[in-house]
Amino acid sequence: MAVKLTKLYEQLLDGEELELYRKILNWDKLKFAEEYEESKFYQTSKEPMVLVSCSGMLSAGRSVTWCEKLLRNSNNCILFIGFSAQNTLATKIKQGKNKTIKINGKQVPNKCQIVDLKSFSSHMQHDDLLKYYSDIQTEKIALVHGDFNDKCDFTKELQEEISKKNKTSKVVCVNKSTELLL
Repeated sequence: MAVKLTKLYEQLLDGEELELYRKILNWDKLKFAEEYEESKFYQTSKEPMVLVSCSGMLSAGRSVTWCEKLLRNSNNCILFIGFSAQNTLATKIKQGKNKTIKINGKQVPNKCQIVDLKSFSSHMQHDDLLKYYSDIQTEKIALVHGDFNDKCDFTKELQEEISKKNKTSKVVCVNKSTELLL
């Protein structure tokens, strides 16, 4: 998916930005591992590299296999960008509390460096969410994504912001059993 998104992004650019992006994509050190066999080859390589991949939660796919390989070596670094839900492999690795991490049923030594950049995200940031949802005209806003306790906190905060703007939208913090009438 990361390769497909990288190539699709080119369609959004023009002018100097497009020229620079193409220059980066044509860099002789940049390799795209589109096939599983290529990915396996790079996983065993001793050459220094930067891996860019999707699967922020690390719930499936090659990203999980890459983590299994990278975690074992203290010279490696995994850089997380953006949100990961509680109890996902990504969050367990980010927390760095355990000397081993269970991946695909095996205990893997957790030796590599972990960096969690909270400044990048594919999701709207807190203040943008607050502004956007407090400005819209709607009867009900249902918060469905994210950690339940964080959603509850944001529900209260958003409801207060809506009230300050003299609006009457109701904010609902959804859990697994919540049923909403539309």
